[in-house]
Amino acid sequence: MSIVLIIGVAVLIAGLLFMLQSGIQLELIVFVGVVTIETIALILTLARRKASPDTDQATVPVSDDATLAQSAQKSSTTDISEGLIHENPNDTEQVEHDTEEASTPSDSTLLPATDETASSEEMYPEEDSQAPAQSNPLAHPSALVDSLTQAVNPLATLAELVEDTFDQVRKVPEPTYGAAETFARWLSEAGLGEGLDSEEAEMPRTRLVRLYRNSLAYIRIEQPETTYVARRKVLAVEAVLNRMLIVESLAGEGLSEDGEGELYRLAQSAQDSICAQAAQFEWAIGRRGGKDGEWAARSIIATQFESWTLPYRLEATFRCSTLNSEAAVEIRLPDPEVFPRSRWSRELGRVIPTTGFMRKRTASAYALRLGILVAAGMFEASGHLRHVHVAGVFDTARRHCCLFSVRFDADRFRMLVDLEAVSDPASIYRSCNARLHLTHGVLDPVDQHFSLDEERFCPRRRYATPELSQRVLPTAEGKMLGATRVADLGCDGEAKLRSLGDKLSRSLTDSCENNVRALLNLAYRENDAAVTEAAQRTSERLITGEVGLTPDEVVDDFVAGDNLTRSVNKALVDITHGRTQEAINNLADVLAPLEMEGAYEDQANITWRSFRSYAERALYNRLEAVEGELCNIVPTAYYDAHLLLASALLERGHTDAALGEARLVSHLDPLDERARLRAVRALEVKGDIDGAMRELEELLELAYTPEGVAVGYYRLAFMCWQSGDIEGADACYRRALRFPSELSLAAATELTALNATNPSLLVNGAPDDEEVNQRLVERGIPLAPITPVTDALMECTAAAIDVEVFPVARSLARALARLSGDDAAFTIADSLENEPDD
Repeated sequence: MSIVLIIGVAVLIAGLLFMLQSGIQLELIVFVGVVTIETIALILTLARRKASPDTDQATVPVSDDATLAQSAQKSSTTDISEGLIHENPNDTEQVEHDTEEASTPSDSTLLPATDETASSEEMYPEEDSQAPAQSNPLAHPSALVDSLTQAVNPLATLAELVEDTFDQVRKVPEPTYGAAETFARWLSEAGLGEGLDSEEAEMPRTRLVRLYRNSLAYIRIEQPETTYVARRKVLAVEAVLNRMLIVESLAGEGLSEDGEGELYRLAQSAQDSICAQAAQFEWAIGRRGGKDGEWAARSIIATQFESWTLPYRLEATFRCSTLNSEAAVEIRLPDPEVFPRSRWSRELGRVIPTTGFMRKRTASAYALRLGILVAAGMFEASGHLRHVHVAGVFDTARRHCCLFSVRFDADRFRMLVDLEAVSDPASIYRSCNARLHLTHGVLDPVDQHFSLDEERFCPRRRYATPELSQRVLPTAEGKMLGATRVADLGCDGEAKLRSLGDKLSRSLTDSCENNVRALLNLAYRENDAAVTEAAQRTSERLITGEVGLTPDEVVDDFVAGDNLTRSVNKALVDITHGRTQEAINNLADVLAPLEMEGAYEDQANITWRSFRSYAERALYNRLEAVEGELCNIVPTAYYDAHLLLASALLERGHTDAALGEARLVSHLDPLDERARLRAVRALEVKGDIDGAMRELEELLELAYTPEGVAVGYYRLAFMCWQSGDIEGADACYRRALRFPSELSLAAATELTALNATNPSLLVNGAPDDEEVNQRLVERGIPLAPITPVTDALMECTAAAIDVEVFPVARSLARALARLSGDDAAFTIADSLENEPDD
């Protein structure tokens, strides 16, 4: 080879000198020289390849990337099955594994690993080498994700696309590495197509949805239990899809022209600049207007959590107290194994694999930036928050640990942090005296300095029993809640007995005499007729032996041992065993004296009602109560007795009596769909279909739960079908299916049957939501949940959180989240802590 090179150079120099002496222009001489040099170089390259076919697999000189891999060999190991971040420098098995990963790959590393390297004939079939290029869905991530939302098995669909892409690569002698090929590599590295038959890593049933706030992909696991390894693989695939979407957004129309190096650069740039997103939200109190309180803080924090465009799923739980100026958040950090298994090396000009150690370094840097982003968002949410406590926690199937813990002060945080350029996040933490330990850039476990349940974040005053509270509500919040006092939000008629029962249990023993004395002393201290009656009743039963001596038995009888409650319990047993008439007789007997006395009849401005939850009471105050109404709560057993009686009478064929009972129960709780449905059934049996439909329309006007809305439309659909209104039935079924419930399967089945027997309904295709709504409006059917209900639910939730009546607030927030299906609403509900243990 050297002789050929020397001869070639000599000939080139002689030729150039001759041309120069002949007067040929200098530019032409230079051109000829360059072409000749390139020709010689090409000949030498081809000769080397023929002599050494494995040249592409040779080890390259050590670059910065290779140096990083060498440091991993010296200092790290990991239990990949658990994804632990903590290092064990004495383990040598992982060193050998990392050494293999660190070697520079050939172009064939785009393809899945095989036992043997495919021959060139297998990789590049001659007959397909000139096949026209087809549009690959992987090159259009946004459209791809939209299509996957309709897929029955989105992971399997993705796996097929990846394999198809690899097949195309094998058919081309010199493949180009554009968006589709690069994204296929990423998905393959995330585990698609690997281990699908493995019991350890079997993919669970999933459904892909697209989040409407940030347009990212979210893969829901649709089975009650799954292994940690399988969940991690799902999160890895989700992360790749979101990296693809982010890269597409950054590249714009140039995505199809960008090479793999640019795609990797865009993905890494997005990952390193996540903190800048906090500065993009115009949430500061001076700019957003409105009240800066608990509701505003929580709703803004939750909205930011759901709006940030992050490559990895954000899982965080927070608490806050604007009155105490304190907030806390625990971030569940992503497993290092969901981070990219390859990266672009600028020094080598090609893709190289990442080692386990490299992924841990990347995950650690991302975790620290994520903590800064979350803290910035929380400070931005409320001007009252002066301190934000942040902990990054890491959970596996067998282990929980904290990887950093810090208290950020608002003023110091703003002074230290430039959200547009967080190049050294660890230095920010150290400046704030964080609990943080890095080994070669990898986070080690530390002790967490706070708990989410601490008093400073979760004041106990929030959970005072509403029914027993003496607090007067502020005017603005009282108007939103339809109440002047916190007690006006109560829903538990036995709240006082329940509270006294908790205190009573502490003084009870296994002595009958002692327990009787404790009960009578309690009655004497309280000087309340209901308490005295309960104490005397339980004391008598203790003496006669009808009640056991254990504290639980004594307290249960004290709270719910009255004759009405016991009769209801017996009636339930009788109905279960088919003794319906006996249940009717017993319930009628126990209710008769109360009805004769008019014990729970409305008088002037004094009303008697029953509510299943605090949310129902608040909505009643806003939607049904009249001004000046003094609403009292009937005993739960009284309501249950009439509801049971309505059902029993219907079963025995006493339709008129059942209808009367159902209307009485609807009067006691207008928002309980169970009572309305009994009235509907009674009217159906009587043949009054129009009356039954009116009853269902009234149900829909007050429905505030997905189940209530769904059952209203489902029953209306069947009645429309029976009466010959096929389009109305179709519209009701479709509206019912918008609200998830136990009736969804039945509604879908009946809708299919309706369409099959009436093909004209689908002549122009299935009606869209707007057309469905129009059909319902034309028939006078409410579009539930109606606006007054949703507005009241939102306003009541905000007011209850602001005045810190958390039993009411939690009930309302959960109802709001379930009805809206909004992830931000669920985050707000989750931020409301549970009632503290005594």
